[in-house]
Amino acid sequence: MTPQPASTRSSAFGIGLLIAGGMVLAGVDASIKLIAPTTPIGEIMFIRGCCTLACVGVLAMARGGLKMVRAYNYRDQLVRAACFVAGTFLFIEALWRLPLAEANAISFLGPVLVTAMAPVFLGERVGWRRWIAVLVGFAGVLLMLRPSASGIQWAALFPLAAAFTGALADLVTRRLSATDSPTSILFHTTLAVTLAGLATLPFGWVALDRVAFGIIVGIGLFVFFAHWLIVEAFRHAEAATLAPYKYLMLVWALIVGYLGWGEVPDLLAALGGGAIVASGLLLFKWAGRS
Repeated sequence: MTPQPASTRSSAFGIGLLIAGGMVLAGVDASIKLIAPTTPIGEIMFIRGCCTLACVGVLAMARGGLKMVRAYNYRDQLVRAACFVAGTFLFIEALWRLPLAEANAISFLGPVLVTAMAPVFLGERVGWRRWIAVLVGFAGVLLMLRPSASGIQWAALFPLAAAFTGALADLVTRRLSATDSPTSILFHTTLAVTLAGLATLPFGWVALDRVAFGIIVGIGLFVFFAHWLIVEAFRHAEAATLAPYKYLMLVWALIVGYLGWGEVPDLLAALGGGAIVASGLLLFKWAGRS
């Protein structure tokens, strides 16, 4: 059967879900930024991962039991999990070294990197229009690196590397989704992040007070809730309809960064972030065109 286009009411509901998911993720990023300077990244990953795994387990049992988390393509599951482990370390590091809006803006380079790497990894053809969008995105990153006679802003390389690992994970997911369920993919990725965090225990964890522990537990629960909202949004509205609203997360990051830390982007950060957003929107607009 041919899928019917989403109704106006359904699309509006999907947009609302996506906006809510972005707001929750902005709060999650702010919480990580708050505790990351005093809490080892691996410890954050482990506690957060345990909470998220519990949520995934409940979801799996509600949808059919353990068969929902069964893996068929172990190689791609492992590659995707490794990308997410690396990306999680890098992005948490970026959150406390950079303003929230800058870290999030650079992380949105992911779709641009996917487009640039698709010809090599997936054999897809990328037309000249989308190559223009890719170049606009890379120009935005160069602006945010702030090249000058004294060097570049090295901290910006953390979210850039996280965007790269995220793009690799997206490419692998395209193949993996043909054999493994979304619940299985989420479970194995979360399990890998949790175990990677646990592996850092010998390198020194700290004793957490109730507030810090509660914040990390809340991060784990709200990460799951935010991604559930986003997944549900795509059930109610088409990707092309939702695409522009994804970038509202930058607005929430700006607001939270200003209220929490007094962060105000300078001119280069604003121009660079704007270029990255523009490149992402152009890719959505020109998808499938030469």
